[in-house]
Order: sequence, then structure tokens, then C-alpha cells
Amino acid sequence: AGRAVAVAARVVHLERAAGRTHCDYAFYVGATAENVENLPELQMQPGCAGVKLFMGASTGNMLVDDPKILEGIFAHSPVLIATHCEDTPTILANEERYKRQLGDKLSAEHHPLIRSEEACYKSSTLAVELAQRHGAKLHVLHAIEILSEVHHLAGAVVVEQQELDRMAEIEVVEVGGTQTVHQP
Repeated sequence: AGRAVAVAARVVHLERAAGRTHCDYAFYVGATAENVENLPELQMQPGCAGVKLFMGASTGNMLVDDPKILEGIFAHSPVLIATHCEDTPTILANEERYKRQLGDKLSAEHHPLIRSEEACYKSSTLAVELAQRHGAKLHVLHAIEILSEVHHLAGAVVVEQQELDRMAEIEVVEVGGTQTVHQP
């Protein structure tokens, strides 16, 4: 059933985009614990840009934080894996700490403290390690806070600081082989 739903959703997206875009387009397959067995086939469907993976702190069924499932996704994905990397235990601990400290005064301005660089770094480190181990293509989304750490871990080329400041996200291509970092 999961495969049929995913294929049907992709068809709907492709049909909605057809004739309305003026550029090439493709869509990500969202990885879930429920569709991990179907991912190799889904990734090869027309219009697949890669796998989108939420490695922490997500809503609905999109969170994938089981080590065995993550290992399988990185081991068997022939396409780019785009990850949202946040370590859920770190976020929950930060949230609890700030709730104790601030009570009702906790607000949106505390968001970057709760979803901290440490939470991003821990999860991104895991993603890079999995990509290196399995030779997977990896795109770390929204990683501006941890760029230098990810560059170091991936053994990638580090660009000038002023360019890093302009980047909203990075792409580490061919981890385990020739590596480059650039703005997509």
C-alpha cells in the first residue's frame, strides 16, 4: 500500500507541474519507516530528484531516527539523499531546560537555542559518517551554522568565509570519492 500511495502522489505532482513550469523539475521521495523497503524502486521512478530524509525532530511519519533504517537508506540509495539534520534528544533536552528556566516566557526567539548548533552538528555528523561508509550522495539542508564542521568531516573543499556567509545550504557530492561543496 505504501508504494502505491507514493507512486500516486508522485504522479499527481508531475501532472500538476506539467505545462506550468519553464524549467526542468523533479520531486523528492520522502523517506519514512513505512516505505524504506520500497525506496530503491521509488527512487528509480521518473521525476525523482532523490530521497528527502528527516533525521530528527519532524512531524507526522517523516521522522527516521532508527539506526537500522538509516543504515539501509544510505546503503541502498543510488540517488542523492537530502537530509534535515537535527538530533531529537538534544532538542528535547534543550526545550526542557529552557522551559524550566523561562516558563511561560519561552517564545519563538528561543527557537535557535532549542534547535541548537549542537543538535544540528550531532545529526549532520551521523549523516556524513553514513554517507562516507556507504558511498552515498549527500545534501545537508539548512546547514549554515555547521558548515566548517561538515566540511572537515566530509574532507570537502572549504570555500572562502564570505561565500559561506552567503550560502543558505550546502551540497556535499560523492562523499567517499571526489568531494565538492557548492550552493545548489
